[in-house]
Amino acid sequence: MVDYASRRAAALIVVLWVVAIIGAITMVFTRQANMALKISRNINDGNQAKLLAEAGIYRVMAELVKDAEETGADSETDKWASNPEAFSDVFLGDGVYRVVRPDTQEEGSVAYGAVDESGKLNINTATREQLLRLPNATPGIIDPILDWRDDDDNPREFGAEFDYYQSLPEPYAPKNGFFDSLEELLLVKDMTLEILYGEDVNTNGILDLNENDGDKTYPLDNSDGILDRGWYPYLTVFSYEKNVTAEGKKRINLNSADKETLTAEFGEVLTEQEIDAIISVRGQQAFTSVGELLNKSVAGSSGGGSGGQSGGGSSGQGGGRGGRQSTRGQTMSDSSWIEETALAQIRNQPAGGGGGRPGGGQGGGGRRNQAGGGGGGGGGGGGRQAGQATQGSSNSIAISRDKLKQIIDRLTVTDEEQLPGRVNINTAPREVLRCLIGEDENLIDDILDYRQSSNGPFADIGGLLDVNGVTDTIFQQIANSICTKSSVFSARSSGYILRTRAYKEIFAVLDRGISPPAIRTWKVIR
Repeated sequence: MVDYASRRAAALIVVLWVVAIIGAITMVFTRQANMALKISRNINDGNQAKLLAEAGIYRVMAELVKDAEETGADSETDKWASNPEAFSDVFLGDGVYRVVRPDTQEEGSVAYGAVDESGKLNINTATREQLLRLPNATPGIIDPILDWRDDDDNPREFGAEFDYYQSLPEPYAPKNGFFDSLEELLLVKDMTLEILYGEDVNTNGILDLNENDGDKTYPLDNSDGILDRGWYPYLTVFSYEKNVTAEGKKRINLNSADKETLTAEFGEVLTEQEIDAIISVRGQQAFTSVGELLNKSVAGSSGGGSGGQSGGGSSGQGGGRGGRQSTRGQTMSDSSWIEETALAQIRNQPAGGGGGRPGGGQGGGGRRNQAGGGGGGGGGGGGRQAGQATQGSSNSIAISRDKLKQIIDRLTVTDEEQLPGRVNINTAPREVLRCLIGEDENLIDDILDYRQSSNGPFADIGGLLDVNGVTDTIFQQIANSICTKSSVFSARSSGYILRTRAYKEIFAVLDRGISPPAIRTWKVIR
């Protein structure tokens, strides 16, 4: 007799096993489907986060283009540099973007906007002296950098060229050309991550937890609550100034413009004698900087002109000062005659007459190797004026600071459309200003205070002449290295999806100095 109950029980067990197996398979497939969905969602959210970060970069570009249409200087008060409304947690769809930079005005804080690359020292154009003023710089580090970028194989005293790099376990050749990126510095002899980046290994300019915990996590740091950023925030390979005025007009070349052009452009400020003196000086030696208009002399062989008449008559106050005045016959402030006399003595040329106060008859501009006579009364002033156009033993020019400030933005010494390496004195931090000026911290404080005051920012480089402590000599030294209008900027933009915490960050270098504006660098950091 067939045991139907046993069969039914066995069948039930089989059914239950089948159901269990199907359930397990369904669970596996469901789990896999959920995982695939989650992965797909994460990928989608990651792409959305990336698009949000891109939106931040393009918003920076829009602000830069808008700013370029406006005249005036660039400073960190502009909307491309400080604009929380445009760059701080801007909501788009399911996420936000932000564009953050370190605040150069307040240590440890952040601002919302882009970074001016012209606020940095260009590693491709900086001099040895300027590079040696970087934090903790030594000749043993700087000379190899200079050897890397020059086009020869002759090592400097502490440098390195082809032979050194070929002797390495994994040999390679030096660039013998300009750096394409700051990261390329790591290929240079004795350059280290610590020198370049300091504690800020992610180069975001913000003190992260791992950068303030000593030796617990990478990088090693001193856990002092202050971020050591190394050289990275102070160097660039991108900076340049467009050779145009604040209004966007082409500048006048001091070395090639004819008298008619100089008169038409600057006749309301400069006298005919001063314009003649410019033409005379450049005929002997080209101007290398507009700052040389403050005081430039070129040894010549021609004798004195209209200023060469010896002053006669009594030796009054004007005649006495005339006896101390140089034969160079420059227009200069009363405080500068001492320096001029010293220069004349160095060239074995006794100081000539022609001093005195303005007004009266002609003063005595001396001939070569002859001391001029003292101008009578105010006659010396006349001699100084005449000497601008007709020099004695040398061709010379000396434009007053007030006059130079009025015309300097319209002047250039080259026809090049781009002037590489110019540092924007409105955006350069203290460390970069120190590279330009030196260790005069009081002067640096004065510059920083001026640009942040009601007088600032600097409208053009001539504004620097209004700062206490900026002498003619200092201005002449740095005039060819500074600007107030920038072309290239960098930005770090991050996108964040609130639902899944997906995060993307993009670093870009943007050039608005060309038309249309271009992206020079684009990196998805994470």
